[in-house]
Amino acid sequence: LRSDPGHATEFAGLSLKFLRTCRELGIRVTGEEQMADALRGVLRQNFANGFSSSGKGICKAFDLASRRAINTDMPWWSLPETIRAAMEAREVAGPDEKDGLAEIARLCSNAFMEYFVRPDRGLMANQTINAAGEPIATIPATPDADPGYHTGLSIIDALHLLECCLQSTP
Repeated sequence: LRSDPGHATEFAGLSLKFLRTCRELGIRVTGEEQMADALRGVLRQNFANGFSSSGKGICKAFDLASRRAINTDMPWWSLPETIRAAMEAREVAGPDEKDGLAEIARLCSNAFMEYFVRPDRGLMANQTINAAGEPIATIPATPDADPGYHTGLSIIDALHLLECCLQSTP
């Protein structure tokens, strides 16, 4: 039973962003609280399933039946998407969940900066790394092939949410 943890966390983040946008626009969404609860669960479970035990990234495929990674390649994009999802989830989480969601964002940020961003290449990120943290010749998504999406929009959203969070903290 194959799962893609990165796409699942991306779905959770985009769905939570949609719910937030509806709230900001005054659009009532029936069952919003239950949806937000379920989406936080999707995020937490898929992060637990996919984040490598070495802290390097999120695996491409996970077998839900055997509870193990079946493709340990780790694409760059799943980390910023999971950061956005964690920050969006934190906005609608109870006080007992906020620290855990912030920890997901922190772990993903640290993995991205340590294993993907390349100072020797003008801060361009590796596209994909293997379980050992070494770059491999797999290109999962590139800004030139998908200019409207894979351009760091998830990080921009996360930074906006972090700024709002910091402004509301006494």
